[in-house]
Amino acid sequence: MPNNVLMIGQFPMPITGEGQMNLIMENLLSHNDYVVSKVNSCIIKDVNDVGKFSINKIFKSLKLSFISILKLFNTDILYATPGQTLFGLYRFLPIIISARLLHKKVILHWHGYGILDLFRTNKILSKLYFNNCFTNIVLTKDLKLKLKDIGINTSKTFNVANFCQVVPEKEVSFSSDKKLNVLYLGGLMQEKGIEILLDIITKTNDFNFNICGAGNNEITNRIEILSATNNLIFHGLVSGEEKKKVLEEADIFVLQTQYLTEGVPLTILEAMSNGCAIITTEHNGIPETVGAAAYFVKKSSVESLYNALIELNNDREKLHDLKVSAYERSKLFSYNNFKSEILDLFQSS
Repeated sequence: MPNNVLMIGQFPMPITGEGQMNLIMENLLSHNDYVVSKVNSCIIKDVNDVGKFSINKIFKSLKLSFISILKLFNTDILYATPGQTLFGLYRFLPIIISARLLHKKVILHWHGYGILDLFRTNKILSKLYFNNCFTNIVLTKDLKLKLKDIGINTSKTFNVANFCQVVPEKEVSFSSDKKLNVLYLGGLMQEKGIEILLDIITKTNDFNFNICGAGNNEITNRIEILSATNNLIFHGLVSGEEKKKVLEEADIFVLQTQYLTEGVPLTILEAMSNGCAIITTEHNGIPETVGAAAYFVKKSSVESLYNALIELNNDREKLHDLKVSAYERSKLFSYNNFKSEILDLFQSS
């Protein structure tokens, strides 16, 4: 069995959902008889550099392409998570074309919806990525159907959902009359709804708010100023035991996202597996993932989010039902399912 795998994609730092999943993939493959080498395709230091042109980015991209193509000669399978910008797609193109010319198996894993609009207007580019030669993995059935609807060849496209480490046999607590803990965990950017949450924090003392993440410098500064009040704690980037603790202590998880490339945020799955009530938006792959186990609010609406928080604060039975539903729903997204589906794709001819 061919077992030399070259992984090309983002790895922390900075911390992103894609980077976290690539670390998991590296570990999964290494523990299942694959010999893994990797190239970190990240060419930015933090999210504030996304979308900004620089000569340094061009130089880094050319260097990474050269290194990756050289590594292809000693590999059997290319596993890549291409960027979901036009520049990202073009900089991966020489690598996947080289892999094809060298008769390597190519598996492309897409961690979001950014390709939908890009391929709608770039048909030739779409055919270079989605064809009968490459295996493509998407996070949701919804994205596969939408790609097919715009004329993309999805004959070798497979839906593999992300997973979360479910807290085993967790008893979801009933929050009777305590002050509720509201958690935001994710990139600090306007498109993910953080500024709306900050507006609400300035208007109410009915909740304890916890914000975790990194990103936009102006938003970060605003959070740090607001954290001087007694109802907001800013944790910055969290991992390990600190991340586990904030998730365990949270009653409500909020992600009012409309981020264009968002697919299925890992943070939502993590919050569900810890028995948090989920407040989010009907955006991209989120509805398919959370089903009825979430409270949906309007995008860009302070009023919609505020009303949702107040309703759950006043109706603790409904809050508890959402927490239980989220925890039970999270069991559908198991590591074993993910592992089985991924390995099947690697082992297929």
